[in-house]
Amino acid sequence: MKTELLELEMQLLLLRYSEDQVLRALAEAQSKPLEEIQRKVTSLREKKHTAKTTKPAKKSISETVEELAAESPNRDLLIELAAKYENKRFLPELKDVKRFAEKSGISGSMPTRESSAKRLFTALLGFERNQLEGILSESPGSGESAFSQLSRQLIEGSSE
Repeated sequence: MKTELLELEMQLLLLRYSEDQVLRALAEAQSKPLEEIQRKVTSLREKKHTAKTTKPAKKSISETVEELAAESPNRDLLIELAAKYENKRFLPELKDVKRFAEKSGISGSMPTRESSAKRLFTALLGFERNQLEGILSESPGSGESAFSQLSRQLIEGSSE
């Protein structure tokens, strides 16, 4: 509350007087050179501007998995799965992710493929090497969903 009042009073002062006059009065009140006050104001503005405009870069799924699996003996398989996940060659659709999570006992909300990745790969960290190898060998290379694979197999089977 006090901060809000101070901000309002400062805005009123700046409206009533110029910024230059307010800074001179502040320098006088603190017995400091005007240049020092101006440097501090400039520095604060730059920090505020930088803090607002600089957002941390969003990590890719592969980068996230590399960090998660840093100490895992299955790091190489997890990173390969992450690359396939990003390229939609492993669990290409959200429904595939949810189905896999359900079968694997992974719980929690999965609103999008991207937001589900960390939860999914955290769970995959607990899988045995042979399980991960099996998942890699089963994942389609063409980016098609399980439904698409089934449809293709039915069509190929009926044409024989």
